[in-house]
Amino acid sequence: RKNSEENFPNPQPEQVVCKAHQELLKIYCFECNKLICRDCTVKDHKDDAFEFVSKCAPQVRLGLQESLRPLQNTRAQIRTVQKQLEQEKNEFIAQKTHLENAINRSFDEMVRIVEQCRLQMLTTSYKRFEERASAFTAQEKCLGVYDTEIQSLVEFVEHCTERDEEMLLIHKELRHKIEELRHECDTWDLDPAVIPNIDVVIACPDENPPCVEQKAQGWKEQKLKHALTWLSTQFT
Repeated sequence: RKNSEENFPNPQPEQVVCKAHQELLKIYCFECNKLICRDCTVKDHKDDAFEFVSKCAPQVRLGLQESLRPLQNTRAQIRTVQKQLEQEKNEFIAQKTHLENAINRSFDEMVRIVEQCRLQMLTTSYKRFEERASAFTAQEKCLGVYDTEIQSLVEFVEHCTERDEEMLLIHKELRHKIEELRHECDTWDLDPAVIPNIDVVIACPDENPPCVEQKAQGWKEQKLKHALTWLSTQFT
């Protein structure tokens, strides 16, 4: 404020008494914009427009006050706008905090749902892997039994063929055993176990909005689209 006041003219007169005539300065000269005394009006300012200070000052004061009225009205408007701006600013900050909390809650909920789905998928996949693994184990066990039967017969036949006399006496029985085992081999399942891809199907744990069972990838895309749609409505 001090700097602004320095830009305005000093309202105090430089002198109260006329230096030339030693009389009080009670008259205002409109032409020269200065205070003069009664003797000054006779000579130096006889052709100028002047008036006693006591008469012209109230009119000038009133004129200045009227000139200030628009500025005072503008200042009142400024204060009103400042008050509204402060109120809107506070509401904006509150809305920002509310929106941040809503976003955090929504993403925390989505993380919880995704984690729940992850555990569900892992549990389902482990169970199905165990089912398929048991099929491997069963087939391995059967193949081991088959191999043992064949190996036992092969070793017995090879042992019998080491002695001609013994081989001739039982060769028909040996051939019959071999044929029996060959026919039995035709019934064995010797194809490797084919394990199909495990396609995990889960149910969306969120009941709002409701949804049916769908594959994990499809559910993830629908859930993310639903979340992004909801978030976009919060910014409008």
